[in-house]
Amino acid sequence: MKESTLSARNLAAIRSRDPSLAEKLEKLRYDRAPYTRLISRTGLPTLEVREKGRRVYLCSKIDPRREAARLARSFLDGNEQLVTLFGIGMGYLMEEMRRINPGALYIIIEPDIKLFAEILKTRDLSELLCAERTLLFIEPEHIDFDELVPHPSAENIRQFVSRPYRMLYEEKAAQAEGDFLSYMNGKRINIATLKRFDRLWTKNIFKNCPYFFTRHGLVEVKNAGTGFPAVVVAAGPSQEGTLPLLKQLQDRVIIIAVDTVATPLMKREIVPDFVVTVDPQLINSHYVAGLAESCTEAPPPVLVADPAVYPTVLRIYQGPVVLTSSVFNPGKIIERFSGHKGSIAAGGSVATAAFDLGRILDADPLFILGLDLSYGMGRTHLSGSLVETFILSHIDRFHPLLSHTAGYMRGGKAVPVRDKRGMAAFTDRRMLLYRSWFEHQMKTERRKVYNITDGGLSIKGMVDVTPSMFEEHASGAADVKRALMDRIRSRITAMCVDRKRMEDFLGYLRETEEQLRQLRDLHAHAMDQVKALLHGRQDSSSGGLDRIEAEILAYHEPNRLISMVMQAPINRVLSGRKAEDMRQALENSLELYAAMSDAAQFLIELTDMARAVIGRKTSCRSPSAH
Repeated sequence: MKESTLSARNLAAIRSRDPSLAEKLEKLRYDRAPYTRLISRTGLPTLEVREKGRRVYLCSKIDPRREAARLARSFLDGNEQLVTLFGIGMGYLMEEMRRINPGALYIIIEPDIKLFAEILKTRDLSELLCAERTLLFIEPEHIDFDELVPHPSAENIRQFVSRPYRMLYEEKAAQAEGDFLSYMNGKRINIATLKRFDRLWTKNIFKNCPYFFTRHGLVEVKNAGTGFPAVVVAAGPSQEGTLPLLKQLQDRVIIIAVDTVATPLMKREIVPDFVVTVDPQLINSHYVAGLAESCTEAPPPVLVADPAVYPTVLRIYQGPVVLTSSVFNPGKIIERFSGHKGSIAAGGSVATAAFDLGRILDADPLFILGLDLSYGMGRTHLSGSLVETFILSHIDRFHPLLSHTAGYMRGGKAVPVRDKRGMAAFTDRRMLLYRSWFEHQMKTERRKVYNITDGGLSIKGMVDVTPSMFEEHASGAADVKRALMDRIRSRITAMCVDRKRMEDFLGYLRETEEQLRQLRDLHAHAMDQVKALLHGRQDSSSGGLDRIEAEILAYHEPNRLISMVMQAPINRVLSGRKAEDMRQALENSLELYAAMSDAAQFLIELTDMARAVIGRKTSCRSPSAH
């Protein structure tokens, strides 16, 4: 086939999916000198690329198809949900992969548009390029796998970087592998976290539902600190030497502290302006206990809280509180009635939320302190934090401090690294995930972000500076800061409760509780059908089960709530036993229906509890928020 014909067919396939890319390729002009077209011994075309004195062949010069079949068989098992291919090459490998697993989603990352254009003139790839479950990215800076993975519980996800492409594009291949590794590490952590906390998050949100109607949202402080410098204080131990300087400068900079470091700062006579808390566990209520009461000469910090925090946090804190929007379905549902609270970044750590609060305030510049992201000085947290106090209370001569630190590191899969000073250090996959989140944010950040953490890891995009630079740039005037914080507090101290909204939500709870009861009955009928099929009873049929499943699926919103609180069984079935025969498929179905029934009962109890607390609020005579 002629070059012009090949190119036209391939471009037509691309145009059907991405007209702008087809136009870009048509207009592309480049030097073809590095590329030579060859014919393999089996008569199939390939390309030779000359680069830095080397000759790199995109596939075998002998038998490209046989080589591709061998690689595909060694790489795939046929059950993958997503496959990422760094470089399409001559297309032979992807064709073999699609033969082994036609149902997977394939992501092609092309690192060089010129080489890609040459490939389009060498071989007909039109069928691959217009395939429905194929996504093509040309010279991407970053791949967001979170947006592409077909299901958040998908486990069998693979990435392939061929040897020729690694040789030609070493740096870009490393970037693609880094993006994929960050996603997979984050996915493992997120799945483990969701399995551990799914019910706690849901329970906390329902228990906290009155606060959606009686506390202001984060939207009230948006852009409230425009152009004023702010420092985000995390809990890393290397900030110890910088805290005296922070104490001196606290009137000239907005201080945003994570909850774990709030008390240690107060002990050093540093009063944060904002304290951010997101963790759903009981221990987090201890981080803020007594915090407002200890502020005798300065206003207490504004507590910025995720609505999934342990209810005691919101009940005991005596200072001003603003709620963020929830990333979970129960919170999103409540916000339909209460109004939008204001989104904040969820990067897996309270430090990511605290950093995003600085951006929401529109503070400029932003300083980061205590973001070590590594284990230094034989400690995990700033001296005086509740976490360190807990650890110290458990050490003795048989269980020294180093043993606790080593155990914590092992739990996170410790990794040796070099810190910003070039010294040997250890981090773990959790903290590497957080660093990846910050580095991704820095790619689009318009304001200057200075990292004044004395130790720890460097973060691409943040400028590592000494504390003296902090003193130079923390130049806000004390009277301006006082006026700024006074305006913020005046916005969030009084809130008129809209009883109509609360009554509408109460009606929603009644309706949802009834639907959950109906669903629970349907789950029981489905389990009876599955058990009958497992025992081979003639009076059961898959048609009856299909009818029940259709009825279950009709309850859209209750099903979303149910899926939220049964992550462990969902993950176990999707990533565990394969349904190799009808019996195994029925056993998997039985496990899921039992989990759904249990989840429905759990939610019935929660909605009943939420109705009681909302009912008490709507029956109160006082219209005040607090």
